Amino acid sequence: MKYLNKKFSVSMSSKKYNENYNSIFRNKKYFINFIEEFWDGNKSLGHFGRIEIFEGDNEVEELRFEIKNEQEYIAFREKWDFRDISENELKELKEENLKLYKRK
Repeated sequence: MKYLNKKFSVSMSSKKYNENYNSIFRNKKYFINFIEEFWDGNKSLGHFGRIEIFEGDNEVEELRFEIKNEQEYIAFREKWDFRDISENELKELKEENLKLYKRK
């Protein structure tokens, strides 16, 4: 089985995987997951939903998002969705989300 990441790809069962995982994710405290919510498929309203923030197996926070511009939404989601992030990256995510939310 392979663990795929833009930074590396190694065997899950190898010692090298554990060393690489620890070196890359050692400072990554949170996991980010986007949940999009729809209202009758009306895309003209923009993209709505929440960003779930997990620490380990526990959800510790949710951020709401509302982004009208399709391209901004896609870029924002591509940048952050389904990632392990550090404390500083979480702060950056919150600031970026707030800027996009205020532009509505």
